[in-house]
Amino acid sequence: MPALRPFPRFLAGLRHVPDLRARTGFPRGVARSEKGVLVAMMTDPVADMLTRIRNGISARHSRVEMPSSRLKERIARILSAEGFVDGFSVAPVQDGKPHRTLNIELRYSEVKASAITGLRRISKPGHRRYSRAADIGRVQGGLGVAIVSTSQGLLTDREARRRRLGGEILCEVW
Repeated sequence: MPALRPFPRFLAGLRHVPDLRARTGFPRGVARSEKGVLVAMMTDPVADMLTRIRNGISARHSRVEMPSSRLKERIARILSAEGFVDGFSVAPVQDGKPHRTLNIELRYSEVKASAITGLRRISKPGHRRYSRAADIGRVQGGLGVAIVSTSQGLLTDREARRRRLGGEILCEVW
């Protein structure tokens, strides 16, 4: 069967040219972190802190490391004062890290049982939870603490009730 149309003669004179378009980006399969690209924006640093502590406990790590902020340092101070962690330290800015680093020493018993049984974020960026001093509930019947952001700084639920201060309920630890 003959071709319906003859092959165009001008195409016969053209030679093959390799693909000269600029290759942008990296080959497929390379992780963004390997490309030097900022991977994610953190929208809830307190939830990130609690998740890092929770993951460190489940992996039986002796300490957890995270980017530092004044709010996270104050939360760590309350956890240390209440006996949930052994202590914390703030490392200054180092090479390759654009921020200070908060190191929290996790507390375990002799049989490797964690002092922290549970952590829960209460007030979230999309749904803030505020409470008056009289309405701040007890955590696990008084065995845990709620961390409250008040006009006088971060306080435990007991201290906020004692000072008759309400505020935003950040998280609960038991």
